[in-house]
Amino acid sequence: MSRSAVTLDESFLGFGYGKNACPGRFFGSHIMKVVLAYLVMNYDVEFGSEEPPMKTMWEYRIPRESTAIRIRRRVQACN
Repeated sequence: MSRSAVTLDESFLGFGYGKNACPGRFFGSHIMKVVLAYLVMNYDVEFGSEEPPMKTMWEYRIPRESTAIRIRRRVQACN
């Protein structure tokens, strides 16, 4: 995907389009990136099975609702 999440485009209406576009889309996009970075740095995330069954929703591939996910806080090493 080469476009930005905040770019207004008729093919992605997550933040609206035209005069109804969300004015907070830049802030929302920034917060999502910060939260994702925090999770990647501080937690180990594993799927419960080797290959989770995926489904396609619009143009995205996402795990099915029944997919088990294990989330564990990482143990910080002392330096």
